[in-house]
Amino acid sequence: MFEGQCKWDVSDLGSKEALDLMPGGLCIYHIDDDQFIYVSQNMLDMLGYTEESFREKFDNRFSELVYIEDREATLSTIVDQVSDAAYDNCIYRIEKADGSLMWVKDEGHLVKGYSGRECFFVVIVDITELMHQNAIYSERRQQEYESAMQELLLANPNAIYAYKLNLTQNICLDCHGTSEFIQKFIDAKTADELLNRISLIMTDDYSIKWFIANISREKLIGKYNRGERRIALSYRRLRENGKPIWVKSFCHLLENPSTHDIEMVVYTVDIERSYKEEKILTKICDKFYDCFGLIGIESKRVHYYYGDNNLVDIDLEKIRQELEKNDVYHFFTENNGQRKQLEFFYFDEQKEYIIFTQIDMNFKQQSSEKPLRTLRKYSAMAEVLAPTVGREQIRSILESGEKGAFFIFDIDDFRITNDTFGHRIADRMLCNFAAYLRRNFNDDDIVYRLGSDKFGAFIIGLDTKEQLSDKLNLIFKNINEVRVEGQPDLLITISAGAHIHTDKNETYEDMLRTTENRLHLAKDNGKNNFFIA
Repeated sequence: MFEGQCKWDVSDLGSKEALDLMPGGLCIYHIDDDQFIYVSQNMLDMLGYTEESFREKFDNRFSELVYIEDREATLSTIVDQVSDAAYDNCIYRIEKADGSLMWVKDEGHLVKGYSGRECFFVVIVDITELMHQNAIYSERRQQEYESAMQELLLANPNAIYAYKLNLTQNICLDCHGTSEFIQKFIDAKTADELLNRISLIMTDDYSIKWFIANISREKLIGKYNRGERRIALSYRRLRENGKPIWVKSFCHLLENPSTHDIEMVVYTVDIERSYKEEKILTKICDKFYDCFGLIGIESKRVHYYYGDNNLVDIDLEKIRQELEKNDVYHFFTENNGQRKQLEFFYFDEQKEYIIFTQIDMNFKQQSSEKPLRTLRKYSAMAEVLAPTVGREQIRSILESGEKGAFFIFDIDDFRITNDTFGHRIADRMLCNFAAYLRRNFNDDDIVYRLGSDKFGAFIIGLDTKEQLSDKLNLIFKNINEVRVEGQPDLLITISAGAHIHTDKNETYEDMLRTTENRLHLAKDNGKNNFFIA
């Protein structure tokens, strides 16, 4: 067996003495017949073989050196790598002389000898201990991940249901429902089916459209890849008795360290009570009432949120009949002579509750006699110019021939925030975003409110796409700084369009139209991004 071949023949490549001086495990083999032509003493010592026993154990072939369970994948990896370059890098196991397995890192380089035959120079490093430590770390990380996932599933004991989805594999994992009705719709076979079932039990049209447009496996994976890790959404859905209820779902996106699949944990809570209270406060926050409250149609129970009044003398059934036509008003005079007005109106289109409010007529009259305010330079948003003022200032700049960059920013899904949390929270979001926007521009830059949830900005002299992109990246990078007090789970995302103004004949309206088109492209591309003209 290999008689007369106990010495490695490297005459085709140079000096064996020089190769012996090289550190680490080194071996060389011919590509055409897979035969070793050199194995360093360092490598033999590392594996515990003599030259003869090494040749005998591995049939003097590199392919036999690779442990059988790793062989197919390793050889395939080497072929794939050298098809594009003259080197390879791979990890596999080798059986040592004592029968144990050694993990090695293989770094090979393809060369030609003097005779023209191709050979692989391979340096092998022992990484057994590193792989062992990585396995311990991976196992610990996986345990921590599974623990974190379980904690999220049970994060809120008041959750009406919770579930976990593997978005990459399109499967449902752990599902927990508190009723048979809930269990039926979360007991789906695929993630796609579950998300579709959720959209089917939504009752408000806008939430349905938004959900279908923004929540799917592909879009959720895209959100994760863009750096989003948490999503909170509120919507109205059906319940067992057929009546709708407002709920809020908290979604957490994570990568499984073992499989690298993107998984999502969702738990949903009942926000019907807080939603009602917020909507009531929204309806009355701009007026001065002596008292206000809520009447349940079925229970006929009266709940006072502020103040007090005796509604015993009020015919609620008659009020309910009148409400089918219009809002109802009732006037009376108290013992001290004060003239009061009670107003009744339905809480929402479901007509399950009636809101009542009471106001002092004298105070109402005094308030109505206050003079109208003159047009202010600034809007209600702190330090942001009013629409008319911002528009006129930019027109003046364009007429003077100045170049610059124009931006339009739009808060994503602002209507859902407004409908779900009410005007007070939505207005707070607008104010906080306006302040954030102002901080990200210089004092000489024009920042103004275009209307609703849109804001405009103009920077004189900014005239390259690189500068424009840098500015937008900075604004988008720290957008998570914008929060609403008392609403830690309410996160904001924005979309933006931007345009460089260089044409002296371009009017404000032309520039506005062009930039709005870019904004719409950003919206159509999944939101939470910008598009530059």
